[in-house]
Amino acid sequence: MSAGIYRAFNTIYEEFFQKMKLLMPDEERIEDFHAGFLLLKRANNRAPLEMYIKSIFDFTLEILDKNEDFFMSHKKLNDIALDNSSFASKTGLHDKWSSFSDASKENIWTYVLGLTKLAFKAYNINDVKKCVKLKNNEIDVIEYLKNYQK
Repeated sequence: MSAGIYRAFNTIYEEFFQKMKLLMPDEERIEDFHAGFLLLKRANNRAPLEMYIKSIFDFTLEILDKNEDFFMSHKKLNDIALDNSSFASKTGLHDKWSSFSDASKENIWTYVLGLTKLAFKAYNINDVKKCVKLKNNEIDVIEYLKNYQK
């Protein structure tokens, strides 16, 4: 796993946070989530990518298909354990999604898709859909990805 991928991921994630702050200037949850990201990145440069992929893994197919349920009233999204820190619910995106313009939604999808693809690339996974479909729910996401092609 290349250190460059983690740097690129963190740079894009930081840019995404800045754009979200402009889009949702009164949303405190985005500020809180961003502060957590910065602390995590400072402690371990790889941690934000690992936390991101853990939080989105079960929704990867929806992300790749740009299914708006990922951002809206997805029950599974709302049931994610706190330690997975799903950014869609923790940042307020799920509350505001329907009020965004089509252009804003497309920009958000661009970031989310880019971050998701980059996260899988960190584990040298090219066929993301196949990888997601084969995972057994009993296995930790990070361990599964590390051993996926071995």
